[in-house]
Amino acid sequence: AGCSGVYVLRPVGEKPHALVAADWEGVWVLDNNVTKITIASAAAGQLQMASIGRDAHGQPKLNLGTVFITQSGETLFASLRNEEDDAAKRPYLWARLSRDTDLVLLWFPDRQRFAELVRAGKLAGKVDGDDVLLEAPTAAQLAALVAGEFGPVFEPADSPQVLRRVAR
Repeated sequence: AGCSGVYVLRPVGEKPHALVAADWEGVWVLDNNVTKITIASAAAGQLQMASIGRDAHGQPKLNLGTVFITQSGETLFASLRNEEDDAAKRPYLWARLSRDTDLVLLWFPDRQRFAELVRAGKLAGKVDGDDVLLEAPTAAQLAALVAGEFGPVFEPADSPQVLRRVAR
């Protein structure tokens, strides 16, 4: 979560997506990172994530995060608040998502394209160094982003990141 990205002031989406434990809880793998996911609040669409990573000195470190699963129309989004991030500068990192039985596909915003949209006044927000900080996109803006009306804005468009459940 320490890299540059597109951040939002509050979770993206119109409403929380109600969660079912059987769909979300378990041990998930993204690349070589193993993450334990539990439901913090099913009605609020809130997940807790815990994984073991490495600190700047190569020592093991526990990484914790809260993910809000929301929806706008039929589209699902994930908004992550990492406990180590400065909430004022980097409130929520977010992605568009699609979920199947034991797979979650994630498309993260393309930082350069979102910076262009903010600079052109098509989305409210600001560009802060390598980060883009958006105000909450409206339902109409989210629909336009997902439909491709602003061009390709999620990366990688043809090969999303894949989160795979390996144990329940």
